[in-house]
Amino acid sequence: MKPLSRVSRLLAPACLASCLLLMAAAGARRPSRQSPAAAPGAIVREDWRFRETLRAIRDWEDILARWQAATPADQRVPVLPAPVDGSVVRWPNPIPRTLLAGLDPDAAVTVRTAGDGFEVTGPDAAAPRTVAAGAQVVGLKHPGGGARDQWYHAYERRFDAMTTFRPRAAAFALGLDAPFDFRAGPNTLRLSLRSVGAATRVAVSLRQLLPDGERDRGSRIIALAASETQVVEMPFELRRPGGSLLLVTLTCGGERYLLPLFTHVEDVDAILTGVGRGLADQPDEAGSSRLAALVRRAAAGPQGPEWRTLFEEASALRDRLLLRLVRFDRLLFVKRKPFVSEQPYMDAHHLWNRPGGGIYKLSPVRPDGRVTPVVEGLGEGVYRDVNLHWDATRLLFSFGNGNDAWDGGQSYHIYEARLDGSGL
Repeated sequence: MKPLSRVSRLLAPACLASCLLLMAAAGARRPSRQSPAAAPGAIVREDWRFRETLRAIRDWEDILARWQAATPADQRVPVLPAPVDGSVVRWPNPIPRTLLAGLDPDAAVTVRTAGDGFEVTGPDAAAPRTVAAGAQVVGLKHPGGGARDQWYHAYERRFDAMTTFRPRAAAFALGLDAPFDFRAGPNTLRLSLRSVGAATRVAVSLRQLLPDGERDRGSRIIALAASETQVVEMPFELRRPGGSLLLVTLTCGGERYLLPLFTHVEDVDAILTGVGRGLADQPDEAGSSRLAALVRRAAAGPQGPEWRTLFEEASALRDRLLLRLVRFDRLLFVKRKPFVSEQPYMDAHHLWNRPGGGIYKLSPVRPDGRVTPVVEGLGEGVYRDVNLHWDATRLLFSFGNGNDAWDGGQSYHIYEARLDGSGL
C-alpha cells in the first residue's frame, strides 16, 4: 500500500472545512455506489467557499497587521456618513458576498440621524435603537471572527474591527450596494453621492492593500449642487489569488469618513496542486486528463469571470477524486448544534452545548446520498461519544445535557443500540 502523506495533504482542507465527527461502518470494503453526475448543490458550494474563507481571512489579518502598525489609532476606525437631513443610509457590509459563511447577504444595518444621536436598525435588534454620537456599532459578527471571551481566554481577529463602525453626521448621503461580488480581473467600485441641502464638495480616494504592498487606485473631488446626486466610478484590479482590502476615504467639511471593503480571488492553483498530489498516490486516468486541461486554462492566471468557472470545476474534480477513495456503503454520523469544548469538564456540564440532533446513516456516501435516522427523539439533550463495536453491529453513545446539580435528570447517560436503532 502506498503511503498516505500526499493524500492526507489533499484531504486536509476537507477536514478543516467540515469539522465533523464521522465514523464509517467497518467491514465494507467494496467501492461505494456512484451516483449520476449532477450539478453541485448549495451545501457543496458552501463548503468550497468556506475553504476559501480560511485563506482570505489569513491574508486579511496579515494586511491589517501591517496597516494598523503604520496608521494612528484614531484613523483606523471605520466611520459611516449619516446624512444630517435624517434620511436612512445603509452600512456597506465589507465581507464579500461569497464569503459570508452562511450569513444572510441581504441582512441590512441602517442608520439615520436622530437628535444628537443616531437611530440604528438590524440585523439582530428586534427594534430600532438609539446610539450616542461617537458610539461603536457592530454591523456584523462573522463566524470566522473572534471577539469572544470564554473562561478567561479572550481573542480577537483584526478584521472584526472592520465589521464595526461609528456613525458621523454628514452633509451628503452615500450609497454603496454591498456586500460586493468583485471577481478576478478589472473591477469598478461605484459610489452614489447626494448632497443633503446646500451645495457641497466631497473628496473621494481609494487605496488597495495587498499582502505584498498597496496600490493607489485614484482620488476625485466631487462638487455637488444642492440636492444633486452623482455616481462616482473608481476602477481597480484583482490579479492575485487570496484576500486584499479596499479603503474608501471620503472627506467633506473637515470631517473624514472611512469605509473598508474586503476582496477575494479564488486560489485555483492551490486546488489544482492538491489534486495533482492526490493523483500521484492514487492514479486516475480520467482525473489526470481533466487536471491537465484545467492547468492549461489556469496558466494565464486570475482574469475575468472564467476564473470563477475554473474554481468551481477544479473544486468539483477534487470532490470527485476524494469520493472515489470512499470504499464503504454506509457512514454513521452525529448531528448536533455547534459544539463548544474548551476544557474536559465543560463537555459534561455548564450547559454550553445546546440540545438537538441525533445519530444518522448516510448511504451511498455522497453529497446526494440518503440520510436515515438511527437514534433520535430521546428528548432534550445532546448526542455524543459514538463508538462502534468491533464488528459494527452495535454502537454506544452518550446522551443528556450537563448539569452542575448532577441530579440524574439531566446528566449524561450511556446508551447501546443496534445499527438500525433497535434494541436501544
